[in-house]
Amino acid sequence: MIQKPGRLFEVTAADFPIKIKIEARNLQACQAFVSDTVVTVDGNQVATMPVSVAGSGMEKHYRISLPAQSPCNAISVINGYFADAAPENAQYVITLAAASGDSGKTTIARPALNPGIAALVFNLS
Repeated sequence: MIQKPGRLFEVTAADFPIKIKIEARNLQACQAFVSDTVVTVDGNQVATMPVSVAGSGMEKHYRISLPAQSPCNAISVINGYFADAAPENAQYVITLAAASGDSGKTTIARPALNPGIAALVFNLS
């Protein structure tokens, strides 16, 4: 897994499953919600892969399985909500761990308007 700018990750079949951990920092709880993973080919949606999110308190985690189609993009969207009283340095830290041993990290900073969103795009070649 190679992390590119803009939350794009170049991946191969050996990187799956990809484990994703969401940690709330300087927040009272992890109010992050994950949508199902959307699989696209040439800009067209060809599949949806349900995700099962576990965890509570300050951390949640889930995994993305190998899509049936290749090449494709697997897109995972995380919505991170922040309380009105959250400090400016509140954030969600998103850590990715590929089965190949590669890793990546990104964050959702406190937005001006809820929710903060991270769209993770996994380009499978």
